[in-house]
Amino acid sequence: MSLAREVMIKKSFRLMIFLAYYLSFAFVFAVLNFNLIKIPIPFLNFFELLVIPILIVMFPFIKSISKYEKVLYGSIFLIILIRLISIFFAEYFRLDQLISVMRFFEYIFIICIVSTLLRDAKTQGYFVKGVMVFTFLETVMGITVFLMSRGHFRGYFFTNGIYIQQIFVLLIALGNILYGQKYKYFWGFLSLIMFLGIITAEIRIGYMDLLIALFLYLIFAEYKTRLAKMLLLVLLVFLPLISLLYFKGYLNVVEIRITQAFKGEGTVLVRAALWTLAWRLFLSHPFTGIGTGGFARFQEQYLASLGLTLPEEYIGLSTHNTVLGILAETGIIGFIAYLVYVFVVFKIFRLLIKLYYLELNYDKKIYAISVGICLVIVILMDWFAQGSFSQGAAVLLGFALGILKEKNRSLGGSKDGFES
Repeated sequence: MSLAREVMIKKSFRLMIFLAYYLSFAFVFAVLNFNLIKIPIPFLNFFELLVIPILIVMFPFIKSISKYEKVLYGSIFLIILIRLISIFFAEYFRLDQLISVMRFFEYIFIICIVSTLLRDAKTQGYFVKGVMVFTFLETVMGITVFLMSRGHFRGYFFTNGIYIQQIFVLLIALGNILYGQKYKYFWGFLSLIMFLGIITAEIRIGYMDLLIALFLYLIFAEYKTRLAKMLLLVLLVFLPLISLLYFKGYLNVVEIRITQAFKGEGTVLVRAALWTLAWRLFLSHPFTGIGTGGFARFQEQYLASLGLTLPEEYIGLSTHNTVLGILAETGIIGFIAYLVYVFVVFKIFRLLIKLYYLELNYDKKIYAISVGICLVIVILMDWFAQGSFSQGAAVLLGFALGILKEKNRSLGGSKDGFES
């Protein structure tokens, strides 16, 4: 190998490492706390602003698309087609509704770029390290805000909550403890910080996702008895801390928000009203819906026509429920297209679990099950919140596909490789 080529390879490798860290930063800080930081750029959010350099640099490196990438992109293109059809049949239409379709093209592009960047074991490792570092920093700052305000401010700082990232880091930490990796006290401390960060953020969906993640981990993880003992130990350490915060009055707001969830009060009442409107719109437009992006834009017209009311400050909100949003805006045809997408994602999850059981390298095992469980959580969130088709979900899917690509390459890249 010539010296010039060797230098080029080293520079390329350093660039990939930098981009892996940079992507981890964008993944963690995708949604900013608008009370702290506002970036007034038309049609662009902070994540899109950060990810543009990655898209430009990585685009020339896209050489091939794996079997499951093609199937996944095909399912998303089907969703795009149905959404365009829903606009054609809509009774109300604005040109900016097409922007709501463009985000699905963005979704595909981000998945493709991330899977290309993270198709190497080393870039995967640097990405995970970056996610751990940035999630830890944001979590600690959030806990500090929570403690300094005696629980009156939510436990996040630069972001609007990173419970999916915190769960991902928690699963990484639990995996390292489970397999007896080095620095077990560090991993134990990190898992406790993630638990505390999710609690202090006061996001009820985060609590639900945490319980789902731990349940799934107990189902699929190896050494279940050891894992159960480990979780019990974490719980025994964690409960006194939670009890102390509760009796000191720090968790009053958390208690109120949980009580509201069971009583159907507060913002839960608003969600119920939005969900009722979405369901009624589906029943009145069952086949192609009211048109993609129409729920928030034409809410007042539909509220009046259906005889429903919503507090003025909540007019213009989305459904806060991906499934009901799909039913309302694209009808049963759009819902079928969504189910095809869900089926493909679960096939990817199945491959990740297969890799988890067969892989001998502990880091790869831990990455596979951690990202796989987070993908399932994102899909399940669609039924009570918004999960799929977000930028964070795109990064998770790209990472999952990158893991499968790397495994296929290690097997020689044949058609009879791991994905077959």
